[in-house]
Amino acid sequence: AMYTAYAGQTNRRYENPTILDSNLLMLIRKLLVRRGKFDYKHLAKLFLAQSKQVKFSSFKSGFLRYLLFTAAGTPAESLIRRHLGFRLREIYPHRDSDLVDNALLLRMANRVIDACTIDSAGEMSPLLQEALDMKDVLTPTTLLLRTVLVSPCSQSHLDIRIATLIELHALKEEDSCHEFIQFLEVLRIASTIHLQDVEYSLVTMSGAGRTDSSSSSETSEYRFFSRLQSEPAPSSAA
Repeated sequence: AMYTAYAGQTNRRYENPTILDSNLLMLIRKLLVRRGKFDYKHLAKLFLAQSKQVKFSSFKSGFLRYLLFTAAGTPAESLIRRHLGFRLREIYPHRDSDLVDNALLLRMANRVIDACTIDSAGEMSPLLQEALDMKDVLTPTTLLLRTVLVSPCSQSHLDIRIATLIELHALKEEDSCHEFIQFLEVLRIASTIHLQDVEYSLVTMSGAGRTDSSSSSETSEYRFFSRLQSEPAPSSAA
């Protein structure tokens, strides 16, 4: 916590206790800076609210748009469309005319998690392999988080798939697993940020006495703060 709070300051030096390099720490800061109205939990609730009483085929199409939100025009969009577009359409096609229920939602979410982690042959999925080859750990992390937020009961399925991935890499040389290890670290930290009962936020520290939380491309101006979500938010007069 002290390292992430003061990372980037020249007058303080803390040893990096994580395996994340400075670029990945910057990406995590960007995740927090970009939240606001695009908060993952808010998007998941909005998607579910707009998807009530719809047929399964429409729900799957809507879920792809939900996963693609904010990815338009980026390499992530192509990756997601190529690996998940057809995969989603092929999930229980015989149920396409049925209204979505919790059981269908859970099964769909679990298949999406499979597509982002382990393929049917028990190897790393093509989506995850391609993302790691591009040194892109945020795209699979984002897909998994958004899926679990829509289907919280799929968390146990994700845990099993991650454990299997770790077993697959257990006998490999560490140098060949660098991107995979970074993916695990970013997934762990991002899950803490977005799935736990602690709310993490960034507050800008630029300017004397300034404590607003407006977005800025200069993420080095921000510092991490946290509080339990059950705690009342600090008043503006504090």
